[in-house]
Amino acid sequence: MGGGAEGNSQQHLHQVDVIDTWGIMMESGQRTLSDFLRDGLHLAAEGNNVIFEEIMEYIRQKHPEWDPATMQIHGPQWRDLDLDHPETDLLICANKP
Repeated sequence: MGGGAEGNSQQHLHQVDVIDTWGIMMESGQRTLSDFLRDGLHLAAEGNNVIFEEIMEYIRQKHPEWDPATMQIHGPQWRDLDLDHPETDLLICANKP
């Protein structure tokens, strides 16, 4: 029996969406990499902002149910919990359909 992937009838291919963060930074116009990367590797504030906006745009287009602006809340807000007995509020939430 062949051990290669081509012989594996259980093999599944998954589609994974990616966001080309490097391309986004490179196409940004007059900005330099130091605007996006604080040490050449880790994101600076502007890099985080650009990446965040791209991720949010992806969510709005492909998965609007994940958009925090329109996402339904399925439990109590933390400030509404009974801090002496939070399990009461959380159990009520867990039993809702």
